[in-house]
Amino acid sequence: MTVPRELMLVERNGRLHLAQRPVRELERLRRHEVSLQRQPIAGEAPLAEIAALGGAAEYELAFAPPRSGEVGLVLRYGEVSAVRIGYDAANAHVFVDRSQGGAFDEDDSFRARHYAPAELDGGVVRLHILLDHSSVEVFADDGLRVISDLIFPEGPLSSVALYATGEAAELTSMQAWRIAAMERGAD
Repeated sequence: MTVPRELMLVERNGRLHLAQRPVRELERLRRHEVSLQRQPIAGEAPLAEIAALGGAAEYELAFAPPRSGEVGLVLRYGEVSAVRIGYDAANAHVFVDRSQGGAFDEDDSFRARHYAPAELDGGVVRLHILLDHSSVEVFADDGLRVISDLIFPEGPLSSVALYATGEAAELTSMQAWRIAAMERGAD
């Protein structure tokens, strides 16, 4: 866990569940907001303005997912490293795929895809992602599902793209910010 979180009990379907969310105080570190609205996603669509925020960033996304395939973000680092964060419609789960995410031995168990079951909120997938230079934190399902992963990219963040496999999907909304305090050399 690289960011402070608040824990709370959330009622869903008549049962209490433990949820996690980044503390609100982190919002004071946001700089240079970029917003996107209603964009179809088919294949891979680069987001140059999002990539320009750099490797210490925060993203809040909402997708209308496809009925099959995946929808999400692919973060590319240098020439060969990539981390995928998204929703797999066939298995109804969110995931972080760091199998191509950095410098580690060929047969290292670090190469992995981590996932958690997720429910759609009114037919929409909502992801809150905190990214720094060596970790990614994904909060889904209003904090009921959280994936925290280390990444060891081979170079700085070079591109960010939306992607969909299988059927086309739609980005409902996206807000992104550079996070000032997580930058290298920040006070």
